[in-house]
Amino acid sequence: MSPMQDAAPLHPPAEGSGPAPDHAGLTAGDLALLWRLARRLQTCETVAAAEALAADVATSSGGGSPVLARAIAATVAPAVAGLREREQLRSLVIRDPLTGLYNRRFMEEELARHLMHARRARLPLAVAMLDLAHFRDYNARHGPH
Repeated sequence: MSPMQDAAPLHPPAEGSGPAPDHAGLTAGDLALLWRLARRLQTCETVAAAEALAADVATSSGGGSPVLARAIAATVAPAVAGLREREQLRSLVIRDPLTGLYNRRFMEEELARHLMHARRARLPLAVAMLDLAHFRDYNARHGPH
């Protein structure tokens, strides 16, 4: 058996998630590339960043083999799916479900962030707020029923 055939999968599959990915046909360099990609994907904060990283890796691999392309896709897909879920959850936490507008939690987080930046940069900061009269009544009439 060659070292590639008895090589352990990059990520052991979770119980019940199916068979381990097939790394047959990948070189040691390919496996190292996939390992670095998996590590770098862990630091991505957005779907766009993960997709850009995957595109860079695919381009830098020189087109590679179809086996490498499938292995890159298999490495990137779960990371992107997790980031999509996290972005959706974040949106649910910071947006009003009826209007889609940002809520108080988002305002407080952003205000704190901008205040810290203004202090560090010794810049003035202006804040304007609106109070929509009778919005609660509008929300009660047109909200989800």
